[in-house]
Amino acid sequence: MTNYPITNCALCTSPNIQTQGDFINSPLANNLYANILESMSAAKYPLGLVVCMDCGHVQLSFEVNPVRLFQNYTYKSGISSSFKQHFSQLAKKLDTHYINDRDKCLSVLDVGCNDGCLLDSFLELGYQTFGFEPAKNLMPEINSAHTVINDFFDIEKVAYHSLTNKFELITANNVFAHTRNLSGFALAASNCLSEDGIFVFEVQYLKPLIEQGLFDMIYHEHTSYHHLMPLVKILPKYGLNVFDAELIFTHGGSLRVYCSKDERQISQSALEILSSEKRFFGDNPSELVKKVQEFYFNAKQNIDELDSLLMSLIPSKNMLWAYTSPAKATTWISALSPMISASIQFIIDDSDLKQNQFLPGTSAPIISSSKAENIFSDHENFLNNSVGIIFAWNIFDSLRDKLIEHRLGSGKFIVPMPRPRMIQLF
Repeated sequence: MTNYPITNCALCTSPNIQTQGDFINSPLANNLYANILESMSAAKYPLGLVVCMDCGHVQLSFEVNPVRLFQNYTYKSGISSSFKQHFSQLAKKLDTHYINDRDKCLSVLDVGCNDGCLLDSFLELGYQTFGFEPAKNLMPEINSAHTVINDFFDIEKVAYHSLTNKFELITANNVFAHTRNLSGFALAASNCLSEDGIFVFEVQYLKPLIEQGLFDMIYHEHTSYHHLMPLVKILPKYGLNVFDAELIFTHGGSLRVYCSKDERQISQSALEILSSEKRFFGDNPSELVKKVQEFYFNAKQNIDELDSLLMSLIPSKNMLWAYTSPAKATTWISALSPMISASIQFIIDDSDLKQNQFLPGTSAPIISSSKAENIFSDHENFLNNSVGIIFAWNIFDSLRDKLIEHRLGSGKFIVPMPRPRMIQLF
């Protein structure tokens, strides 16, 4: 598969789509590089949004070969204590509320299982645990007690591995938004479910993204930007019926959706979300298009504000560095003035999959907290005049104590979203 502009909707497959234009050109967010030369010459691809004028699904305007995106993946779920807790709570909730027959051996399939963090929680509850994970580099990170297939998840792979009607639970966290082949994914989930099983997936939610101009959530791995109305309308054609949904707080605002093969009464929670979406997005895709255009405008304001704030620090001899290197960092760096990315001295990230590499488009190495502490202690000027950019702003509350404990830099930090602001932690 090559890289190309899309011509049909990823969800309903309709060719009736309307592009909103490319926002920026950006390298692939999670593809890190071994040296500065490779990083600075990384290929860039268009980032823009398209609205399906038939079902209302919002998606990227350009598709990148998924092998390039996911076969070597540098994000690990288990590196974040907040996400480990999130997955533990999810496993307990699903086990408590959605499992009826506890006399049989229960099995769960986690699609895009990453380092096996969620499967670990199900294993502790006594489940047989299975996963699909396309990233070859993550396979050694996964507990050998789990049965994991190193491949992409679609209807053909499910048939090949004879997984039909097998699982009481199927989970997919921040994965259903990562594939252009939503029809093949949904069909695969339907075929893998037992007759009374449920498919539960979490996706970043379109509504707060649009409301708050969270443009840094847009990158090439996130091919779709979901809201509930199109899912309720289209998923039944693939054998999945939405019966429940809830709003959760991960990734700046996410949507958790519950599906079954049989038709069940839709929950009050899901009805309230649908009602809220109708009020916000309107009755037809043309009204949604206007909201996306407003999003472009608000995102541009956020970019200009952060750009002005950071540019004002450079002449004052403030040393810029960054804390955490999530995918959204690449989107920010691609949108900001080149002088800013050139001024970032290093990026701290405690994931060993990222250290000693370079974020695409920068000359700043990714280093550990301990190495950064040595740099600050050896260079008093860095310590006194440093400003750290918190790219993982969506988990800032969970990072705050760690930053204070390690006393990294001068204590001055910039949080880019929902609006750029400078704070003093110590």
